[in-house]
Amino acid sequence: MFGKHFELNEQTMHIVKAIGRMMPGGFFIYRANETEELLYANAAVISIFGCKDISEFKELTGYTFRGMVHPYDKAAVSGSIIERIKKNEDNFDCVEYLIIRKDGGIRWVDDYGHYTETEAYGGIYYVFISDITKKHEQQELEKRLAFQEKLIEEQNQREQQDKMITALASDYRSVYHIDLDLNDGVCYRADPEDKEQTAEGVPFPYYESFKWYAEHSVDENYRDGFLEFIDPDNIRKALSENIIIDGRSALKMLEVQYTKHEPYNLVLLDWKMPEMDGIECAEEIRKLFRKETTIIILTSFNWDEIMDKAMHIGVDSFLAKPLFASDVISEFERIARKNNMLMLRERKRADLNGKHILLVCWNERSSCETV
Repeated sequence: MFGKHFELNEQTMHIVKAIGRMMPGGFFIYRANETEELLYANAAVISIFGCKDISEFKELTGYTFRGMVHPYDKAAVSGSIIERIKKNEDNFDCVEYLIIRKDGGIRWVDDYGHYTETEAYGGIYYVFISDITKKHEQQELEKRLAFQEKLIEEQNQREQQDKMITALASDYRSVYHIDLDLNDGVCYRADPEDKEQTAEGVPFPYYESFKWYAEHSVDENYRDGFLEFIDPDNIRKALSENIIIDGRSALKMLEVQYTKHEPYNLVLLDWKMPEMDGIECAEEIRKLFRKETTIIILTSFNWDEIMDKAMHIGVDSFLAKPLFASDVISEFERIARKNNMLMLRERKRADLNGKHILLVCWNERSSCETV
């Protein structure tokens, strides 16, 4: 580090100290023996440990390398340094470990060391250290975010698979999976009576294929309406207008519709949401708005633990996810009949046409069908 002909001893130590004072980062020297006694530590090292001067630093660490390392890391760090020195022809090592500052704070440092032999002190390590806590925290945050994204992706995939299985198990004549962003489509169940339909399992360009179908197979009296219905921008708009992702936003939308004298007839609330869950949101809705609004809680979990509280605050029913329009219509009809004896006696059907519906889902774009 100081050149091939430099020899550390009592006479040259003042040179090391002079250089150490000029260094922007932490620099120290310690014996490569059982004591691991420090021979020198510059002001930057003392500052990293939160000490005012060398006396506080010595009191905190015992003035040994062993005393500088967090107890949790001591054994692993010593072993790692020795192993790396053995594998490196130039006797360099690089490790990261935890330290405990004078104020009790725990920090991460990286350690770049060089081992050399001296006549005066025997084997010694020259070491540069720097505080990398922010860098380490950022790396950990990125790892956690990546892990969370992976979990969300896996959850979305499972829910999408559940939804597709449910659809395939239903009596729908055709079942498609459409990705609007990629303009990709796949037919999972083809209508056997429709000779123009795309083959099952074969990817196809969504909008172009449905547009061709409209031009060749849809009656001209209904063609414009069909083309408007399949337009990707119209679908996105319909999904975004009445589907939101948290309870507080739901309350704001309810207030807006209430002041316009167009209150929601049906509110579908996801149980698990950030800040305000579905039960808390339902309780606020019953306090602030009309009683005629039907409230249904959506969940993929067992709702037994919340059923009593939910019914007490005025929740009308529960629905399991993945959610389909047919499920919503059937449940809304059942609730309407229960609350309207005339409808029950005359066996009238509840009608959602023209009704205002609010769907509140958290991270459920793949498991909520537009209703």
